[in-house]
Order: sequence, then C-alpha cells, then structure tokens
Amino acid sequence: MIAVAAANGSEGKTPVVANLALAIATSGKRVLVISADLRKPALYAFFPEASRAGLLDVLSGRSDLDEATGMVHLNGSGAAGGRLGMIATSPRFRDPARLFDSTGIGLIFDAARLLFDCTLCRAPPPLQPPEHPLFLTLLH
Repeated sequence: MIAVAAANGSEGKTPVVANLALAIATSGKRVLVISADLRKPALYAFFPEASRAGLLDVLSGRSDLDEATGMVHLNGSGAAGGRLGMIATSPRFRDPARLFDSTGIGLIFDAARLLFDCTLCRAPPPLQPPEHPLFLTLLH
C-alpha cells in the first residue's frame, strides 16, 4: 500500500496518485486507488467513469467493496492485462477521524491487499489532525 500525502492542500497529491496508478496499471498490475482524504475529495474528477458508491458507502454497509470499486478503462496495447479500480469519496464527511478509528476501514484495506497487487491512497494531510495519525495506523 502506498499513501500519498501533502502538508497542505493544492500541493499536487491528486495528480500524483492518478498518474502513478495509471503507470502501475498499464504495466500489467491490478491497482486500487482509494480516495481517503474525506474532507477534500478530488480523485473522482480524474476518473469520472469509475465514480460509483464510495468509501463512505462501504463503511456504512450500503455497498460492499466490489460494488463500490469503479473500474477505469485502460487504453492502448500498453495496458498488458492490468486493471485500475477506484473507490471514490464524493460527499464531504464531517468527522473523518471517526471512520479511520473504526474496524471497517481496516477490513477494507485488508481486502484490497488480497484483491489487488497495489493499493494507492490519497491520504489526509499530516497537518490535519486527528485523522492522519489514525490513518497511519492502518498502513502496513
């Protein structure tokens, strides 16, 4: 699992995650991108065709991981059998720390490790307590 964070907003973590995910997927790997910055979701703008139910829907039990994972179509012969899925977060959430402190998000990350070769997360900013320290405990 790779988490991409920036100290402040507008430092480019969204395009870094999107481009890294595309590069890994086109090399033939199964990649999952998780939009884990619940205060400022932005990844859905890079992959609008993959926007479905999101992280909040999975955590609340309204969707399972498979239903919430939108697939991105990889163009060209360079895709080499790779797959790119995304779990978006479009609505803003008032108390993200509560979600990162739940067992549900840990189960999502565990399932992602089994189903995908690589998981990339657009992480909450380190200067945005309290969710960033809780998020770090989920990474292995």
